[in-house]
Amino acid sequence: METMKAVREDVGNVKILINNAGTVCCKPLWDLPEKVIENTYAVNILSHYWTVKSCLDDMIESGGHIETTTDSSHNDEEEFEDALDDIPHQTENDLQAGAIAPQPHWVSEGRPKRTIRPPDRLNL
Repeated sequence: METMKAVREDVGNVKILINNAGTVCCKPLWDLPEKVIENTYAVNILSHYWTVKSCLDDMIESGGHIETTTDSSHNDEEEFEDALDDIPHQTENDLQAGAIAPQPHWVSEGRPKRTIRPPDRLNL
């Protein structure tokens, strides 16, 4: 919320918002600390909610536009878009929202090309 306050002071009210935040963990789940999992969820999902919430009044007032980048494998982003549908769109200035789902096949995101699971982790 403090960041959005600084944005308003610097450039004025937000009229167009592109939600484009994401992080990926390049380790097997069993090697991920709880804090890393929580941070991944906070960046990839919760940041969209907090960003929209912090500028929603301005966006409704100005008839703004919200776009959210999403990966077709993430149902949470779809739930986020459903939450945006609940915003009253029949205001003086119609707020618009959408989702962009780029195909991530060309982005390695730092992931290893192949993951080998240790047999001791698979109870073999």
